[in-house]
Formats: sequence, structure tokens, C-alpha cells
Amino acid sequence: ITATDGDADVAKATSTSAAGGNFEFVDTDPVISSVMDAVLSSATTISFNGLYNADFGADGLDYMSVALGAGGSVGTAAVTFNQVASAGGVTQVQVMDGVTELFSFYYTTTINSVSSSGDGSVVFEAFGDADTTNPFFTLTVKGDGTYSFDMISNTILSTSSTTVSGSDFSAFGPTGQVATADQSLVINGSGNINASANGIGVANPQITLGENLTLDFANQQTFISFALQQWTGNGTVSLKLTMSDEGANAEFETLSIAKPASGNIIVKVVFDAALDGTIDHTGNIYTVYVGSEFDDVKLEYLSGSPGFNVNTITYDQITTTVVEDLTLNFQLSATDGDGDSYALADALTIAMLDPDAVLSTTSDPTIDANPGVVLVGNGGNDTLLGSVGNDILIGGEGNDTLTGGAGADVFKWSLGDQGASGSPAAVDHITDFDVSVNGPTASSSPSTGDTLDLRDLLNITPDGTENNANLTSYLKFDVVGGKLALMVDHDGAGTFEATQTIVLDNYSGATVTAAKDAFGAALGLTGSSFSDADIINKMIADGHLKTDI
Repeated sequence: ITATDGDADVAKATSTSAAGGNFEFVDTDPVISSVMDAVLSSATTISFNGLYNADFGADGLDYMSVALGAGGSVGTAAVTFNQVASAGGVTQVQVMDGVTELFSFYYTTTINSVSSSGDGSVVFEAFGDADTTNPFFTLTVKGDGTYSFDMISNTILSTSSTTVSGSDFSAFGPTGQVATADQSLVINGSGNINASANGIGVANPQITLGENLTLDFANQQTFISFALQQWTGNGTVSLKLTMSDEGANAEFETLSIAKPASGNIIVKVVFDAALDGTIDHTGNIYTVYVGSEFDDVKLEYLSGSPGFNVNTITYDQITTTVVEDLTLNFQLSATDGDGDSYALADALTIAMLDPDAVLSTTSDPTIDANPGVVLVGNGGNDTLLGSVGNDILIGGEGNDTLTGGAGADVFKWSLGDQGASGSPAAVDHITDFDVSVNGPTASSSPSTGDTLDLRDLLNITPDGTENNANLTSYLKFDVVGGKLALMVDHDGAGTFEATQTIVLDNYSGATVTAAKDAFGAALGLTGSSFSDADIINKMIADGHLKTDI
């Protein structure tokens, strides 16, 4: 038996007697106590970090896990996420409003376990397509109590099959070319195109010897089919099919097709590299296999006597969905070094709101405000409203109005949020910056005070020689509309020129000296006529300002 006391003294002893009930060995399980939800304004791209609280016990963390919940919301409508896993590790998510599919996306998860030389994180990557070539967003839950969310593109490109006939085109009767209303398919040929409800022909409602017709698709295809119908005459036709990608990678196949005794002939073109160059003929169906994707199919009538036309064309169409007002729920789990696991019952909720909406902790009923919420603007002139928890407010670009509410709130800026020097400089307002008690990053007695986090905004590369005095090249105080304002020159180079203005609306003064005195008093400074350095040093010491110095 080895015992170690508080100052590292060690005592050892050996006992041959039964331990009985004198000793109890406890294997503690990991516990996740809370996670910060997030409310963000939908934007093409957006990125932020959030926090969770966890204790991984004596065995330490092996890995985090994340699972998409069974439902969420789109706008005010509750939706379900019908998740269909595939053998390749890609899961399709059908976003369902009742029995109506609004759109689909796909995801993969990658666990980086400590036992496999990883960092314990889990990465949830969402895509707009099953081939995972159209990134949607990435959620990374790290083993250090943080998570990151990156909206890579809020535009989902989804592929669905559509079928058109002669009556779906923009013109009837002989004309140079015809097209669907969305321009996803344009048809031209060796003569004017004649399209009607009866089918599509060249010059007249037929395609005959020496004529050709081209199906020009807006998007690359892996499968199409069309019918050869309205047959006249007798005998066999020889048709040459040319499949190409904008005229490149052309593949040729010749079909010998006898006029059917009844019904239509169906021609299919399928991308399958393993079957490239083969033709399957079963009954009235001819399937041509090609080795690459294509967006043009040309039919040439080489020989024969029967006439026919083309109709009922089926092809893949790409639909663009801009994702706004979507709420996602994720369950977080932790597994420790000997396999014990814990799942947090309270989901991590990420609500992506309409870009014009006010961002609030009450914007979505599933948001839990108590642990704090991450609020993220979209680069416009946003309004962010915190609440009772320790919130993180990120206005982003533009001129934003930020209210932290109760709790120890962090107001965060990043490089790129600033404007240009002079009047185009970005001007953000904080309505309730609280310094009456120490901030959460103070060296002692952290409490409910607020913090300005400028680490990612100030272009400072620490080299070990910096001190707070260096900040005078980056930060100065002034008054804007009678309110105290922190003026930020994000690069600190040359003559001071503010590129970001942070107005503290709850500290006023007719002059900058009066406004600084009001702020200094709130910080607990004694005296008056405080210098910029006096205030900056006090803010850093009490945890109200974060920089890389």
C-alpha cells in the first residue's frame, strides 16, 4: 500500500491481512455538465467557438462523440431528420416537414481517440451531396472543453431526377432550339426543332434519315433516359449516340433498333466505368454504358427508313437550397480511458436564423440560456441580445449593437471585422458593459464581469518583448456621441488610425476625460484624469480585456 500526502511525501507498507471493508476503490465515470448553445444569423460562411463543461475522471478522456438529434425546426415548423446510413460511412439526412421532404444533406463523423494517438476530438462534417464534394458545415468537439462550428456554405446543391416531355418546352412548332423554363435542358438539331405534346422532332414531328438531335444538359449527368416513339414506316434504324462533356471526352455507340411491334423504345445512358463501352438490350430497352460523366447526348440517324420522335426525357437536375432558419440539435458524449461513457441529456442546439432577425437567447424555444449562449452576427448591422448566462457575443463585420445581459459575457472581435481607417471604420455599441466586479479571466475572484476579447483582432505576433505599454499603438479612448469609445487600430502600425470603434453606451461624459473618469471609477480606480494606460492596465488585471500581450 502506497500513500502520498499533500506535499508529495510517500509512505509504503505491506499487509498480509484481509482488507475487508476498509478500502474501497472507485472507478469514476466521465461527466458532461453543460454546453453552450448557439444562435447565429444565417450567412454564406461563418465560424465561431463555444464551450462545454466536463470532468473526465481519473481515467481521462479517450474520445468525444456527437450525434445529430432526431429533429429540429425550419422557421417555425418542427421537422424530423430521417437519417439513412450507407455502407460507405456517409449518412443521408432527409429534412421532413410531415411527409414532405424540404431538402437533404449528408454527413460523416470522425473520432480521433487518445488511445489511437488522437486528441480525443470528434469531427462532424456535413455536405450537400452524397459524394461529399459540396461542404455544408463542420462541427468539431474537442477534448479541451471547446467546440468549433464552421458554416462553409449555406447553399446546398442537391440532385434529383426530373422528367420532361415535348409540352414542357418554351416554344412549339419549328424553331432553332427549345429549352425548359429553368434552362436545365436545351435541345437543338440539324434543322429547326418541332416540340409539342406529341413529342420532339427535327423540322417536323419526326426524326428521319440524315437528321440529328442534341440534348444539351446544364449539369453533368450520370444517368438519362428517353423514349423513341410515334413510329412510322417499317424496318430498322441505325442510330449513332455521341456522349460528351462540353464536347470533350466524347464516346460513340451505334444502336440498331427495329421498329417495335407495340409501345416505345426506351434508351438509357448510364455512367459506369466498369461497364464502359457495353450495350444491354432487353425487350424494348437499350442501355448504353459510358466511362465518364456527360452533359451532351447527340442522336444521329445514320440509315434506315422508319421515322420516330423523342419524348419523356429523364435526367438529373441540381436544385439550389439556401439554408436559413434551420435549428439543429446534437447530443454530446464522452468516453474515458477504460471505456466508461456519459451522454449529456441537454442537447447542443445550434439555431441558424433568418439574416434579418434579431439574435437573442430566446430566438428559439429549444435554446437553454442558463449555461450561456454563443450569439454570432452575419456581417451586417446585427442586434445581439444576451441573457442570464455567461454569453459570447460575436457581431462580426458591420455596425452592431450588443447587449450581454446578466452573467460574465465575452464580446469578441476577429481580424476582418474591422472597417477602414477614418469614417468607414466599423462602429459597434455595447449597451451594458459590466466592470463592477472582476471578469472571468481575472487573476483573482472571477465573477460576473464582462470582457472584451480582442486577441483575434489585434495583429500582434508575440515575441516575448511585449508589455502593456505596447498597446498604446493599438488602443486609445475617445468619446462618440457623449459615450466612452475604445478606438482600435488593428495593425498598430505608423500613425494611429482607428479601424474599429467599440462604444460603451453605459459610460458617458461631455469630454473624453469625464467619460474615462466614469469608467475608471466603475473599474475601482481611485482619483481622476485617468490615462489610457491606467484604464487598459486595470482592465487586463481584472479580466475585462484580452489581448495577446
